[in-house]
Amino acid sequence: MALKTCFECGNEVSDSAKFCPNCGIPIRENNIVPLHQELHNGQPYQFDSNAGAQHEQHVPHAQQHVENAQNTRQHEQHVPLAQQHAQNVHNAQHEQYHQHVHQHDQHQQGGLMRDFTGITNFVKGSNPIHIGGGSLKRWTWFLVANVAIVLSLSIISAGALVAVAPFILLLGFTFPFIGLLFSKARAKKVHNMYIIDPNNYQNEEERSLYELVASLCEKAGMTKMPEVGIYASGDVNAFATGASKSNSLVAFSTALLDQMDEQAIAAVAAHEVAHISNGDMVTLSLVQSVVNTIVLLITLPLSIIKWLSFFSEQVSALMFIIIAIVKMLVSAVLVFLGSLVVKAFSRRREFAADKLASELIDSNSMIHALESLKGGNPRISKEQKPYAAFMISTPEKMLDVFSTHPSLDRRIARLKGTK
Repeated sequence: MALKTCFECGNEVSDSAKFCPNCGIPIRENNIVPLHQELHNGQPYQFDSNAGAQHEQHVPHAQQHVENAQNTRQHEQHVPLAQQHAQNVHNAQHEQYHQHVHQHDQHQQGGLMRDFTGITNFVKGSNPIHIGGGSLKRWTWFLVANVAIVLSLSIISAGALVAVAPFILLLGFTFPFIGLLFSKARAKKVHNMYIIDPNNYQNEEERSLYELVASLCEKAGMTKMPEVGIYASGDVNAFATGASKSNSLVAFSTALLDQMDEQAIAAVAAHEVAHISNGDMVTLSLVQSVVNTIVLLITLPLSIIKWLSFFSEQVSALMFIIIAIVKMLVSAVLVFLGSLVVKAFSRRREFAADKLASELIDSNSMIHALESLKGGNPRISKEQKPYAAFMISTPEKMLDVFSTHPSLDRRIARLKGTK
């Protein structure tokens, strides 16, 4: 927009303006001329004594108009930038997906992608499996365990601490289930996961993998299909997570899709579907909540003694420090022992998931998948630890007692014994 300088006041105005917004002088085509030379309808321009008042009324409106125009231009400038940023994020996610997820296309013989159609048809043609009673059994066990905790608290304290029992139970219950509630969203965010959209497959391999998982879920009697995700990782692994059967996720690493054949991948998918169908995520959360409650119950007397000594004038600072250290050591030991209990339950659930997977597919396929994992060296990052118990494989320990998974050899031996 071109600007001109007002002859009278020196203010810069638009060349399309009829009056100077500063002094109210009319503007002609070529320039602004002195007041006494301006003509109005062919006659010398007569200055209106009310022009100043009118000018004072119009200037704020003109300034507001200018500000609105500037804000509009700024908004028009920012909207495309925001849209471009959103598009860049979207493109980056898809670019990462195409770089990492579809790299395995190039590693197949003849450049062919995975095709699970034959396995899917086999699963669909087999008889469905009825899995029932697990939820009632889990919650019954949980209630019995909590009743036992309350009775123990009552006996130990001679009834003095029964009033705090609801608080202890609630505290022990809260954190595991908060973690479970957000487990799926957290897993998707941590892995920058690509979720397969059944209404918009990117290729036939996506469709084939999704339909495989769907057929396994249908055979397992699941009424709600879990989300199917793929995440970029050099670790040959897969996992399941989610707060419930109706809000779950099955995820595969790109390395697993690259390096395993269709038979092994289908068995891994069956294993993860088995975790969801068995309700293992809820089961382990219940176990963890009971362990937490027991730890709180045992350390509660030490916590009371610690804080009483803190406010007591008869207890020295050294004694308070000693009590605090003892409480910390006892808590650490109890947490460690509690983790062993949780891991023991996790190993049992792995055997159960392998068994159900062998029924969803067959034992030979599950054994083949576990044999394929033997050459790998799975790595569990800090972010993956919350759902490591539901991965197909974890780093093997010297002793199984310290691991969430039995050794691959034990799992294979168990499957061979059930063939």
